[in-house]
Amino acid sequence: MHKQRKTQMKNEILNDKGYVLEIDIGTHTCPDAVMTINKGDYRKIRKQYKGRIHAEVRDKRMYARINIGSDCILVHKLIHPDWTNIDHRDGDGLNNRRSNLRKATDSQNLSNRTRINKNNTSGCTGVIPTRNGRWKAVLHCRRKNVYLGTYSDKADAVLARLKGEAKYYKSFMPKKNRKLLAQII
Repeated sequence: MHKQRKTQMKNEILNDKGYVLEIDIGTHTCPDAVMTINKGDYRKIRKQYKGRIHAEVRDKRMYARINIGSDCILVHKLIHPDWTNIDHRDGDGLNNRRSNLRKATDSQNLSNRTRINKNNTSGCTGVIPTRNGRWKAVLHCRRKNVYLGTYSDKADAVLARLKGEAKYYKSFMPKKNRKLLAQII
């Protein structure tokens, strides 16, 4: 028997938590995608646009999008159309609750990323092995590279990087790194 493809499904409300909804926006490429959104924002979007909201992977992150004519628009841009850059506090592109969205600069938005480059050999962003077997800690903030020191122990370089993120990125420090730093200290 041939299964019905996920892309043909409507945006089914999976959970109604009062003022927040969890909605199935899965597709055949992202079958388990669930968007979280304030009920009022969902009603407003549904009133204006009839397209299906769907999940899409962009820069290795999943976001909620809606087709409007020939355009495909990010749902968080419909919630805050006057904001140029929008950051998801928790790093989850499917969490479109107003409390999770904040106005950001390009630099702030980039600082809240946790993805490690494929050519990274240390396993930690901004921790780089040197030729003499030591570890260098760096970060990028406000279009400048910030040197955080060179350490003989990789764990010390990772700690310096986490402390640097707390100092320079402040509230835009990635949530998982903030938790990791709290466990270490």
